[in-house]
Amino acid sequence: MSYGTATTEQFRDICEQVSGKDLDESFHQWIYEEYYPTLRFRTERHPARRGGYDIALTIDQLQTNYIFTMPVDVTVTTAAGGPPWSRRTHRRTRSTPSR
Repeated sequence: MSYGTATTEQFRDICEQVSGKDLDESFHQWIYEEYYPTLRFRTERHPARRGGYDIALTIDQLQTNYIFTMPVDVTVTTAAGGPPWSRRTHRRTRSTPSR
C-alpha cells in the first residue's frame, strides 16, 4: 500500500469506480460551486374527495448563486396512526426567491 496525495479529479474518479455512478454533477455542485443550498419548506393541506387530506409540499431553494439538484426524502406521518408514507423527490427547478 502506498500513501500520497490525490487531486479532486482523481478522488472523483475513484469514487465513480467504486460506486459505478457518474459523479460529475455532484462534484460540480458540492465541490466547485460556492455556497450551499438554503431550503424553505411550505405545506398546504386540503380535504380530499374520499376523506382525509391532500397534501402539497413545496421546497424552494433560496440561494441566488446556483440551483442544486439533489434527492430529498419526504416522510408523512399522521395523528391517525398507520404506516408512514415516504417518497424521494429529485426534481430541479429554478425559481426567484421572494423577499
